[in-house]
Amino acid sequence: MQNTVLKDIEEIKRHQDDSLNEADFKKITEYYGFAVPAILGEGFCLLRGKEMALHERYAMTYLGALTGLFDDFLM
Repeated sequence: MQNTVLKDIEEIKRHQDDSLNEADFKKITEYYGFAVPAILGEGFCLLRGKEMALHERYAMTYLGALTGLFDDFLM
């Protein structure tokens, strides 16, 4: 996350319109951004018998980071 999502979050914080708060950023960085690639991504890779590629890890990290935001929009 250091090379991807965290850099983007810092950029967002500089230019954002306050539509995201610290609780949103905490969900992104401490829960979903780690859990989705670590649990789901690694699980699928284990099932297919291959290591997760870097581009797959990036995609899963961003997918996970956005999960909490989509959940909140649907509520």
